[in-house]
This record gives sequence, C-alpha cells and structure tokens, in this order.
Amino acid sequence: MTYPDAEAVPPLDAERVRRIRRLGLRVNRLLDSGLAGVYRSAFRGRGIEAESVREYVPGDDAARLDWLVTARLGRPFVREFIEERNLTCLLAVDLSASMRCPGLARAPREVAADVVAVLALAAAHNRDRVGMLLFGSEAHLWVPPAAGRRHALRLVRGVLGHPASSRTTSLNVAVESVLHLCHDRGLLVLISDMDAPDVEPALCRAARQHDVLVCRLSDPLDRRLPEGPVPILLEDAETGRRVEWLGTREQRDAARVWRDEMDRNLRRALARSGADLVELPCRDDPVDALARFLHRRASRRVGRHGSATFPG
Repeated sequence: MTYPDAEAVPPLDAERVRRIRRLGLRVNRLLDSGLAGVYRSAFRGRGIEAESVREYVPGDDAARLDWLVTARLGRPFVREFIEERNLTCLLAVDLSASMRCPGLARAPREVAADVVAVLALAAAHNRDRVGMLLFGSEAHLWVPPAAGRRHALRLVRGVLGHPASSRTTSLNVAVESVLHLCHDRGLLVLISDMDAPDVEPALCRAARQHDVLVCRLSDPLDRRLPEGPVPILLEDAETGRRVEWLGTREQRDAARVWRDEMDRNLRRALARSGADLVELPCRDDPVDALARFLHRRASRRVGRHGSATFPG
C-alpha cells in the first residue's frame, strides 16, 4: 500500500481558502485566551524521564522508591521524574461517503476540517508534532507528523481538498495504518461519524499504544426521520442500499433499534478500550463544543493527579 504525500491534494478554490483563513484566526483567538494551556493539560506527553533522587518524606508514593539507592545508603530514597513535554498527535479523518453527505446541517467533512484546525493549531502553539491520515475503506493520504502553524493549515487543506472516493468506513484500516506508519506513542484522534460495524477491536488495538479520543460527528437526520404520508426513497451513502420510507411504525421501530444498537456497541467499545468520546453534532459549533470538552478533560486530569479539583 502506498501513501501519497500531502502535496497530492489539489489547490482549493478561493472560498475555501478564505474559510481556512477565517477559521485559523478564530482558533488563534481561542488559543490566546487560554485554550492552548487547556490542550496541554488535557493531553500531556506520556513519556517520563528519571531526573534525580531525593530522600523519602511521609506521603510519597512507595512505588517511586529507588531500592538500589535505599539499600546503599540505608534510608529510603525516591526517584524524581520529569514528564516529556512534546506530544505526537495523530489525526485519523474518515472521508467515506457518509462524511460527504450534506444534511439539514453542514456536511460532516466540513465539521471535520474545523476539528482538525482546532487540534492541529493547538498542537502547533505548544510545539507538538501532528500528523494526519485520511481514510475510508482504505488509507488515502498520510501526512507525517511535523510541527508548526504552516503544517497545521496544510492538514486542514488536505481534509477539505482531497478527492477521496471510498464509500465505506474501515476503522481497522485506519488504526493499522497509523500504527504501521508512526511508532511514537502519543494521542490518536479518530474523527468520524462512527457508522461502522465492530469498532471495538480497532479501538482496543489503538489504545494499547496511544491515548485515544473519538470525535463522533452526527447529523440531525440520523435521529429525526422524515414524517408524512408521502413515500420517500432513502439511500445508505456507504452501502448504496435503497429503502422506500413510508414512515410506518414498523419502519420507525426498526430504525430506532438499529441506531440504539450502534450506540451500545460504541459505548461498550469505549468502556473496554478506555478511549474518550466527544459528541459533535453537525448542527452545532464544533469549535466551541471541542473547547468545552478539552476544559472538562483537563479538569479531570488535574483532579486525578491531586494538584487541584474543579467543580462539575
């Protein structure tokens, strides 16, 4: 399998170029107002490095005892560690047919570009490296991790401009491709509508090496099916299957059962893998929703480490 370079993305039209610039300016204002620190607190580097040893004091974690130094000096010593500051962030963006369908709200692919902009520019602000994989039923485009604002905007351009042709979604392809192409431990963000069967193996496989965040993009049409006596022909964007929608109770019950089963499968996969989930409805502003999620995640991490606690 080959992974074309990001330069294979065709030039964008003037309107999309203006949109990227406006989005960049907006995210920069959020970063200047504190989002950069929230991003850093929410996703800290996982690597740790031993810095020094010091004498044990009551309250220290016994797991940090340095037994060699303790045995040599006859009194307990603990190791001091410093946390790795640089983080490798990998964005896996679903470009299957369902992500390209316009609904009552914006197309999920447009929302995905906003999410990429927030995370990539936040990473650039913190001097972290960020890479990106565009995928569907196969890997379409791999952009190796790099740092800098120019690189971050290049990723947004890739999401908006790449002519992906896949109909279906394969999270297994996305995860296996990322693990094969980048061996650094870091943050893996899956940006998708998650309308794929059997997502649990892929999430568990990814979580063995990375901190995993799932950004699920949803459209109001997924939950609110059309009403009325006039028959409507519905087509599944990924499978091409067509159904005549009559709005009967049997059809509504079947659709609700299918959607509930998909939700249960995802929740079970998240619980077993330890991955985080942020819901991003396409009718809402994904930038603000993602910022709120980062604040909540940063608060949970700080509270768990015992430095401070935050309400809510």
